[in-house]
Amino acid sequence: MQLLVSEKTKTTYTQEHLKFITYLYDLDADEYISDWALDDLHKGHDKDQEEERTQRNRRHLRESIRHHLNLMNRFDKNCPIILPKLSFALFTKYMIDIRSMDDNNNVCYMSSVSYGTIKSSLVYLFNASGHKMEGSLSKELNTFMRGLKKTIAKEKAQSGVSLEEGKKPMSFAVYKLMCQKLFESDEDDALFAHTFLVLEWNLMARAHMVGDMDVSHVEWRQDCLLFFFGRSKRNQAGEDSERPFHVYSNPEIPEICPVLALGTYLVAYPDVMRSSGGLLFPGSSQYSRFMKIFHRTIEDHAEEFKKLGVTKGDLGSHSSRKGAITLVTTGCTVSPPMAAVCIRAGCSMGPVKDRYIHYEKAGDEFVGRTVTGITALDCNFAISPVYWNWCGLSPSEESNAKKRLEEIINGITNKNT
Repeated sequence: MQLLVSEKTKTTYTQEHLKFITYLYDLDADEYISDWALDDLHKGHDKDQEEERTQRNRRHLRESIRHHLNLMNRFDKNCPIILPKLSFALFTKYMIDIRSMDDNNNVCYMSSVSYGTIKSSLVYLFNASGHKMEGSLSKELNTFMRGLKKTIAKEKAQSGVSLEEGKKPMSFAVYKLMCQKLFESDEDDALFAHTFLVLEWNLMARAHMVGDMDVSHVEWRQDCLLFFFGRSKRNQAGEDSERPFHVYSNPEIPEICPVLALGTYLVAYPDVMRSSGGLLFPGSSQYSRFMKIFHRTIEDHAEEFKKLGVTKGDLGSHSSRKGAITLVTTGCTVSPPMAAVCIRAGCSMGPVKDRYIHYEKAGDEFVGRTVTGITALDCNFAISPVYWNWCGLSPSEESNAKKRLEEIINGITNKNT
């Protein structure tokens, strides 16, 4: 019953609940806070006063609130907020009062996504505490959210700030540059970050899925890598874990070739393969480790990335996923079926389509070929690392290709040493 949402989402919602209860406490709206929780909040507040903590650093008060949120369950009806009393006017006032600062230090609305998270956290609070949200409150909140989104869009248009919300999608050109810099880097963690990024792109996967990938769930079959995922955001119960996602090579551009990337990583870290199972990227906080290297690479090569329209802070963990999906669906006039892309990326097609359109290998193989970056209009679209034997190359081209391959192998050996 506690697994209504994932742990990560629950943590996000808990942060929003903590902010809202703190807001009620500071507003002296004690009638909305349960008596048993209110006593602890007073004690936490008094301790913060004794230690002269600032408004932004109220450790004891926050610990008291978090304690009661962790104890909350739907059977004891012990929510620290008296939800039946909560009114539409009070909650929307709270949402409007929350503001952020723009680049010029002017007070402005937050993003629509942020306000959507606040609303979702309230819905979760009702469900997790065993209370039912009245239909009128739910309907009014939906109407309020539509109006708020229009207000935010209007404010952005008038202020001249960027209209885009969230992180930018990573273009294929930026992806190639990032891979090239990581591939050529001598830093210890660059090989890990390069493999992580290439797999994230080719699998169109969320970063945490790549970080949680198990060695035993990766296979080589015929001319491609197969990846199996036990569960995903849309498949929490692991019902479709038997379907593989196909990942193909790109011998034309070694820096972005997933087969080469995984091969170099396994040669450099042989301990990963010595056990029959275990994480492909062992250790805790692999996502954070990857993002630090990712942002540092952009900073170290700021001028080159700026030429491609990317500056510090523009890209995030979802940028690769957005870029890969964009490349596959709109990067060529001959694109894989949208259904195959949605299934691989874990995107919903709607209740009816999700029920009637299912996974098939042919569609996923088409997606896997396309996301490598070789256009479907090119004769090398179906190129294979197994059967490719320099056919079609002139003597000079073959010599250059073999020389490049030799450099790659030497580079792997040096990194392993």
